[in-house]
Amino acid sequence: MFIQRITLSPALGKGRELRALVEDRVKKGQAQGQRISLATPVFGDEMGSLVVNIRFNDLAEFEKSRSRNAADKDFQEYVGKVSSMATSRFELLEVLVPFQSP
Repeated sequence: MFIQRITLSPALGKGRELRALVEDRVKKGQAQGQRISLATPVFGDEMGSLVVNIRFNDLAEFEKSRSRNAADKDFQEYVGKVSSMATSRFELLEVLVPFQSP
C-alpha cells in the first residue's frame, strides 16, 4: 500500500480560503470512492498546515490517478488555485506494516 501525502502551508491571510477549497476537494474525492483524508497538525513546525493523505493499493493505481488528474480540467484549475494560496510538499510513502486494531 502507498500513501501520497501533500502538505500545504498557506500564504499569509489565505488559511481559511485554502482550507475551504481543500475540504471541498477532499469531500468530493470521498464521495467518488477515493480513499482520501485531510488533517491539520496542532503543534510543531507544520502547525496550521493542511495535510492531504491519499491511499493507493499499489504504484499502478497511483500512476493511473496521476494520469487521470493530468487530463482533468477541473483538477488542473484546483491545483492552480491552491498554488496561488500555499506552498506544497509532496511525499509518496510505502506502508510496510499497516495499522491493525487488537
